[in-house]
Amino acid sequence: MAREERTIASATFDARVIQYIVLNAAMICIATVIGIPALIVVVPLTMVLAKIYFSRLRCELTDRNLQIDKGVLVRTESTIPLDKITDMQMVQGPLMRLAGIHGLKVETAGQSAGASGATGTILGVVDARDFRDRVLAERDRVTENTAGTPAPSATALAGGEDTAEVLRDIRDTLGRIELGLADRS
Repeated sequence: MAREERTIASATFDARVIQYIVLNAAMICIATVIGIPALIVVVPLTMVLAKIYFSRLRCELTDRNLQIDKGVLVRTESTIPLDKITDMQMVQGPLMRLAGIHGLKVETAGQSAGASGATGTILGVVDARDFRDRVLAERDRVTENTAGTPAPSATALAGGEDTAEVLRDIRDTLGRIELGLADRS
């Protein structure tokens, strides 16, 4: 039987995300020159869609996962295990600075999200730095509970450590991992 997840924090979002999305769409229209006449339709339509997008933004930190829900036409619900998160980058491009918001990019081990490397991107989190620090602190707590002692490194092997001792360390580490996995299920 799966155990219930405990919600640790829920992100709140800045309404300026709407402004950023509309500004972004307008800049694309202006940059394409052909899109300038389309601004009359694009801006109001983008405003409506941006409000819907904003109303559907959700991000929750639980004791095991980071859950991100977003989207208008294509809805995405991402559940990222905390022990897979390697980093969370804070991003703020020129249009984001103009709108006064930050973005957070969640990077994971073994990700296949393409060139950007982010498996989850969150726009407009209020107090983004605090939320990022909270997620990373929770990730550290989770990984400390499952990691035990670090595995022997390549430098330890090169330093002349006895092979049998290294193998015992690997065996002990695998045993701790198995115990941690058994405790989760």
